[in-house]
Amino acid sequence: MQPKVLPNQRNSTIDMFRLLACFGVVAIHVHSSTAAAENTGRFLSLFCVSFFFITALTYFVANLNESADVNGIALKIWKRIGRPLLAWSVIYAGLLLAKNILTHGNRTFDLVKIFLYADSAEHLYYLPQLIVMQVIALSVFLLINNTKHLLAVGLFAGALGYLAWGSWHDCYGITDYRAIAVYVATAFGFARVLKSPGRDWRYLVLGLVLAGLAVSGLLVVYPEPARSFVLVLPIGGLGLLLIALSLPSLVVPKWLATLAATTYGVYLSHVLFLEALEFLLEKKHYTLQYNLPAKLLVTTLIFAISVVFTLVARRIPLLRALLLGEK
Repeated sequence: MQPKVLPNQRNSTIDMFRLLACFGVVAIHVHSSTAAAENTGRFLSLFCVSFFFITALTYFVANLNESADVNGIALKIWKRIGRPLLAWSVIYAGLLLAKNILTHGNRTFDLVKIFLYADSAEHLYYLPQLIVMQVIALSVFLLINNTKHLLAVGLFAGALGYLAWGSWHDCYGITDYRAIAVYVATAFGFARVLKSPGRDWRYLVLGLVLAGLAVSGLLVVYPEPARSFVLVLPIGGLGLLLIALSLPSLVVPKWLATLAATTYGVYLSHVLFLEALEFLLEKKHYTLQYNLPAKLLVTTLIFAISVVFTLVARRIPLLRALLLGEK
């Protein structure tokens, strides 16, 4: 029997899946000029961000306990997610403003959407949506454990209000309420699996089934209500995490573990370098045809630059705290 896996221990298998998912996120944001490149992006979209959501939420739930220090949890969320969200929103909004001035554009800037709904960059929506899911998960945890009911209801109502306002005002990236319900519910179940002492082959089978079902949506036109309900759920990411949880923790070399630890920084920064590359190509009047080999080459280049940036930022205390949410 394997030793019990505690939620605060590193699971190298999950880290490797996280690394692949991060590379996939970069690839999703690289342009596509051919059907093969476009289909690669569509395939990766089924798994990558949803895997990040469910993994982060599962670890969050696994680390809750009956004496939940709500103030401490709120401070941790602020440092790890809220502070980088604010910092990167300022960076990306500043770039948008500079581009708007240089190109004599007429773009309007809605500060509420920029700083509360991460409207300054497409990929940043992940951060406020993750906070909302963590708040909902915390409220559910407090209700289940018969503690702080009034606070739990307030947190839940606040999260729903945030989502409703964003939906009414067409804010980008508001996650479907059905998907949020599935994320939160499965996070509680997966948290138990994370802390279980062994591996169960049934998780592997279920994970493969969910991953296969997600991919089938690219190949088969399902009738309603399957298409508008089942296939909008994050089954790809759920399946991927189940597969990772069913496998033993890998022993990886130190350099690979260090690389895997950069995924958060790569996710947050890669669009900055991708935009810079596209700006340089445009200035040089060079049009790049993003076929599949070119897409993968650009993805690898941007991924590598983002890794180096993250490793450098980690060495500077202020940047480490503001941009990466680390101590």
